[in-house]
Amino acid sequence: MKNILLAIAAIAVLFCIYWFFLKPDNLTGYEDEITLYRHQRAEFYRNSPESPFVVQKVNFSYLDYFPVNASYKIKAEFTPSQSLQELALATSTGTYDTLLVAGTASFTWNNQKQTLLVLGTSSSDDNLFIPFQDATTGKSTYGAGRYLEVSRPDSKYIMLDFNKCYNPYCAYTERYTCPFPPKENRLNIAIEAGEKTYPGH
Repeated sequence: MKNILLAIAAIAVLFCIYWFFLKPDNLTGYEDEITLYRHQRAEFYRNSPESPFVVQKVNFSYLDYFPVNASYKIKAEFTPSQSLQELALATSTGTYDTLLVAGTASFTWNNQKQTLLVLGTSSSDDNLFIPFQDATTGKSTYGAGRYLEVSRPDSKYIMLDFNKCYNPYCAYTERYTCPFPPKENRLNIAIEAGEKTYPGH
């Protein structure tokens, strides 16, 4: 009987955590996913020994985001690179990081075609990377741009979920080296999704 009561109590605690912290009213399944993603990122920054805040002993406040907007989850056309083209990106400390161009992601936004370079560290890297700037850069979002992680596609399409774009560590503390987006990834549209400028920095 005691074990049953403990199990019921544990379930009740988990339900309360989910309801009050992860499930605001009237969320769709996708909004639930993004809300959970943001909660996990905040917990990582607050508690993980690998967090830039913990490593550099910087006080963590909170992460500020645009409202979840499913229209910024975009199915883009992916064109893989035909050769292992290297791209040198300037960094925040005056050095250069060399990455490989995995291909391009193209999509249409407000009747305008947009194209982004998709980068990786090796030809077999399944986790790809899109550093970009847009019309919010230096205003509501970090002045050096934001990052978006994507998976290497196995078809001609790639999913760009801008609700998951985030700031580089340099947005929180200047003690990191962060590559700047290439000129090809400076969008002329406003991506009002994902992380905003870090409060107080």
